[in-house]
Amino acid sequence: MPLIGAGELVSTAAKSLRDCDAVMVVEEGKPVGVLTRHDLLGFLSEGGSRH
Repeated sequence: MPLIGAGELVSTAAKSLRDCDAVMVVEEGKPVGVLTRHDLLGFLSEGGSRH
């Protein structure tokens, strides 16, 4: 599962989710959550910004 920093842009997460269904969100090297394609699509459908 790819890793992404907690402060990364939504567009960065979207790029990471092109080839997989989920990414691990890390902060200071520790896992803090999992972001799925479903999560991202829900965010964007509610008017969230890609940037």
